[in-house]
Amino acid sequence: MNFFYLLSILYILGLSYPLALGLTCESSFTEKSVHPVKKRLHSSELLLPEKSREEEALQSQGYNSFWTRGLNEANEWLALKEQFTKLRVDPQVTHIDYFADKIPMHIEYIKKGILSQSQKNERLKALELLEKEAEKAVQEQKVTYNWWIHFNYSLSKVLSPSYHEILNSKPLMNEEPSVVINDLIHLFPEKILIPTTKGGLGIIAFNRVHPLNIHPIGLEKTEKKTHNRMISPQGFFLHDIGHANRNSHSTHSHTAYKKFHQFLIERIQDLPVEKRKNIELMYFVLTHELNSRFFTDPIPINELEPIIDIYYRDFEDFINLPRVYRQAVTQIKQAANDFTNIFFQIKEQMVVSN
Repeated sequence: MNFFYLLSILYILGLSYPLALGLTCESSFTEKSVHPVKKRLHSSELLLPEKSREEEALQSQGYNSFWTRGLNEANEWLALKEQFTKLRVDPQVTHIDYFADKIPMHIEYIKKGILSQSQKNERLKALELLEKEAEKAVQEQKVTYNWWIHFNYSLSKVLSPSYHEILNSKPLMNEEPSVVINDLIHLFPEKILIPTTKGGLGIIAFNRVHPLNIHPIGLEKTEKKTHNRMISPQGFFLHDIGHANRNSHSTHSHTAYKKFHQFLIERIQDLPVEKRKNIELMYFVLTHELNSRFFTDPIPINELEPIIDIYYRDFEDFINLPRVYRQAVTQIKQAANDFTNIFFQIKEQMVVSN
C-alpha cells in the first residue's frame, strides 16, 4: 500500500472520526477479583511528588512553554498511575478523593468559558445540573474513575453546540455513554485517561507520560485550533479520546518498549538544546500523531522526512521553522537524522544490557 495513502487514511480517521476507532477489551480487574475491592482512595495514599523546578531550569536553557508546560503535572500523573496499579483501584467502584477535590476547579473553569459565549443562561443551567450531580456523587462517595471521565465529557458539552443534551438528560450520568470512552475505561490501569484544564501541554511533558499509556484529555473552555481547523471543546475532548484509542496497540505495553522509553528519556537530558528539541518533537510525532510502530518496525529515513514535514507545519509558529522552504527542508532532515541516530544507539544499548 502506498505510504502516503496510508498516512492520509490515518489522518482522516484520527481527526475526523475518532469514535470510529473502538477497541473492545475486558477490564484487568475482572481477572483480579480475588482481592477485596478498595472502596475509597485517600489523597494521602497517592504519595504524589513535590513540585520541582525542572520547568524553570529548562526555560533558562532556552526552552519555552511549548516544550516545558505541565512538567509538574506530568510527574504527578506518573505517580497516579503507579499508585492506581499498586493499590488496586477499581475504576467502577473506588471513590477517589484526588478527583473529587478537582471538581470545583473544573466547574469554575467551565463557568469562565460560558461567560465568553452566547446563550449564557441556558449553558449556566446545564452547568448547574452537572454541579448538583457532582455534589451528589461526592456526598455518596461515588467519584470513581469511570464517573470522572464521563463527568468531564459532560462538562465539555456545556461549551459546545450539544449543551442542550445535558438539559434533556435525566439523570445526567446515566446518558448513553460513548462506546469508545467505555472501552478505554476498561483498560484501566494499564491505560489511564487524565482530563485536564492544563491546556497546551508541552512536548517534553507530553513525551514523559504518553508513551507509558497516560493520556491527557484536554478540557477546553473555548474553541481550539487543531490541525488547522477550529473545533469545539467537546470536539477537542473527543479528538484526544481518539488519540488515546488510536494508541491502544501492544507496542505501548511491551516491556522492551518501556525500556527503550526509559533509556531515551535518560539519554536526552544533557543533549544540546536544538538536538534535544529535534528528538523530542520527532518522538511526539511518531508516538502521538501517527502511533507508528517505529520500535519494532523502524521507518526508513527517507520516509521520516516527509512525515515530520507534515507535522512540523502544524508547529512552525512555535519551533521557528524557517519560512524559506529549502532551509526548512534542511532542518527537517537534521531532525530525522538526530532521531534515527539515537534510536539505533539505544537499540544497541538495550542488546548490551540484556
